[in-house]
Amino acid sequence: MKKTLIVLAISLVLFNTGCSNNNGQGHAEDPATVNKITAEEANTRLSEESGIILVDVRTEEEYVEKHIPNAILLPVETIEENAKTVIPDKDAVYFVYCRSGNRSA
Repeated sequence: MKKTLIVLAISLVLFNTGCSNNNGQGHAEDPATVNKITAEEANTRLSEESGIILVDVRTEEEYVEKHIPNAILLPVETIEENAKTVIPDKDAVYFVYCRSGNRSA
């Protein structure tokens, strides 16, 4: 399970509800920022901070097979239709992950 968590966490992307036009390097004062972080950073923040919401953007089949505990499923192909319902808090911190990092980007 820990190995799976590490593999999934490698592709974590910090997602603060919005998109950034600065190649993934956001600024803390900008509430609509996307930042790439390492698995180690994600693990540290998840263990030290509360309120971080994990969003798994893989398929339902992948999610059922294995996922990080407490992660919310929001398949990438359904984001436009379901994001407002699944992740409505625009002030929350979201960690978005997939298998390789392509979908979470």
